[in-house]
Amino acid sequence: MTQTHKLYEVVAVLANNEERNIHRGMVGTIIEELSDNNFLIEFSNQDGETISLAPFHSENLLALEHATVSSVSNY
Repeated sequence: MTQTHKLYEVVAVLANNEERNIHRGMVGTIIEELSDNNFLIEFSNQDGETISLAPFHSENLLALEHATVSSVSNY
C-alpha cells in the first residue's frame, strides 16, 4: 500500500539511517520532496533546533496524526 505524503507532515521513520544517527521510531517533519516518493525529513530537538536532515523513501515513513479525546470513538 502506497501512502501519499504532504509537505510539513509529521512522520515517524520506519528504518534506521546510521550515517545520520536516525533510528526507527524517531519523529520528524517532511520539508522537501526530493524526487518521486523520496522526501527530506527534518529532525528537531525540544527547543525546535534542527539536529539532523535525512532523506527517506515514502515506504519508510508513517504519517502521524494528533487526536483529541473527543474525536476518538468509544470502544
